[in-house]
Amino acid sequence: MTNPATIHLLIRLAYESVVDPQQWPVFLAEFAKAVNAHAAGLVSQDLENQAGGIAASFGLDPFWERRYAEYYGSINAWVAHGGAAGLQPGQVIAGESYIADAALMKTEFYADFLRPQGHFYSFGGTITREDSIASFFTAQRSKKAGPFGKAEHALARQLMPHFEAALRVHHRIARLEARLDLTSSGLDNLTE
Repeated sequence: MTNPATIHLLIRLAYESVVDPQQWPVFLAEFAKAVNAHAAGLVSQDLENQAGGIAASFGLDPFWERRYAEYYGSINAWVAHGGAAGLQPGQVIAGESYIADAALMKTEFYADFLRPQGHFYSFGGTITREDSIASFFTAQRSKKAGPFGKAEHALARQLMPHFEAALRVHHRIARLEARLDLTSSGLDNLTE
């Protein structure tokens, strides 16, 4: 069972990250600590075009974040085996539910992306899904550390409504900022 103070901290950091996106790595560091993960990230995945990107992370080298966006997002074994059905909003699932450990170890995704980073087990939850775009959070740990357990899954399920609300607010703010920029540009053009 996760300490209530940790849960409160994680919820607070998730909402603070909405208005200050530089707080996402702080949130992810605390989340990773709470679930004994080596790394954690916020990921967007285009299921139709087999592409992905890491919006924010903790414990991931920027080199590997770029490589995920450039190539490995297109062959993410967990996404490929979980497919569209596996990425439903509010759902928290372990990577081994999508693909067995032995099968994962035979993939290029594991051999060339996960193994060099010391990652093997993963779990996470889908925050939003709009058409073919899914946004989810994920945490990874080594094979030696073992799979994530019931307590980690329970914490993620408890945080899920807050992730969903935070992301909705973030999208609303981004749309308002885009409108403000357009209006400001229009006004600037009128004064010239």
